[in-house]
Amino acid sequence: MILIVRIDTDPVLSFYRDARALPFSAGVSYRRLANVGTIRRPLQVGGGSENANTSIALDNGDGRLTALFAIPPFRRRAVIEDVSTGTAVRLFTGTVTRATLGPEITLELEA
Repeated sequence: MILIVRIDTDPVLSFYRDARALPFSAGVSYRRLANVGTIRRPLQVGGGSENANTSIALDNGDGRLTALFAIPPFRRRAVIEDVSTGTAVRLFTGTVTRATLGPEITLELEA
């Protein structure tokens, strides 16, 4: 899979790991995507079950992304797409609900 994560800020931020994802990005792109967590989807609707959610990790070892997330993009739409087929296939759409900054920036996403 060739994944790209797009966060709807102004300008739009795109993160990828594989350079082949670059033509699909819009806005400002960074080759910093370290990991996309397991996408969890509820098995039942209602009844107190959790919302669909996942997390992404961005490489911030040199601290260059810290300024971008000094004010976390809470409640901004985030989209995870697989672009390995030549067409972007949306895997997850949600909003940023939590951010943890450090050598690795972790963003929690919830649908």
